[in-house]
Amino acid sequence: MITDQQEQQWIEQLIASDKATSTKLDKQTKEALIYISSHLLPFYTHYATDEGISVSQVMQKVSKWDIQQWQAAIDELKEDGWLPEEDARVTAMGKLAGVSVGMMMSAIASLAVLKMTRENLKVAQARINSDRDAEFDRMNALFDKKITRDELPPAINLMNDVWLTGDRTIMTISGELVKRLSGFNSTEEFQDFLSSQTSSGSSRKKSMSDLLLSQTATIAMIVRTQSAKMKFEINMLAYRKNDVEW
Repeated sequence: MITDQQEQQWIEQLIASDKATSTKLDKQTKEALIYISSHLLPFYTHYATDEGISVSQVMQKVSKWDIQQWQAAIDELKEDGWLPEEDARVTAMGKLAGVSVGMMMSAIASLAVLKMTRENLKVAQARINSDRDAEFDRMNALFDKKITRDELPPAINLMNDVWLTGDRTIMTISGELVKRLSGFNSTEEFQDFLSSQTSSGSSRKKSMSDLLLSQTATIAMIVRTQSAKMKFEINMLAYRKNDVEW
């Protein structure tokens, strides 16, 4: 029989796991914002006048200087190596980056999302795998008749869900950045857009920080949902094996 104390300890453990996962994902979001700021602020200061960046500047063709900035951004991420899922995306971003200054800037921001998504996947998949092992051990500790690893449901692979979330973020920030670039009146305003989080309930447009944190929240939700589904299936295996009817 599962006691109230055991159930409470299990709940507290789940809450602690969720907090630990969120902390790791938040750290990756901050790292992505640092990358974006370090590469996009030089663009803004290079092109901006006292009135900011004009629409014509945003839409103008890329220069040799722009291409050098793109290469520097690529080289920084290449230090960690590309995953197969990133190769095709980087190639597509490179083509878009050559269209205009605005598209170049949005492509560089998208590179940050690529790295962030890759790191999100590592955290999410590690959490799912850990939860699977922990639930297997927990249920076997509670009942006399043990379930075997061969009886466990197939391991959940979060790759498709996580990369799809990243692709949606890339589409959103790319459109938002190009659309809003000519609306900033100073470097400080642009920097605020990159790093400040919009207050809850504010009518102010979403910042880059908001858009990336939206991905973080989605990934955390995917982890919780898939983990709960997996644990339920493992629970059912243990209950049936031990003739639990209710």
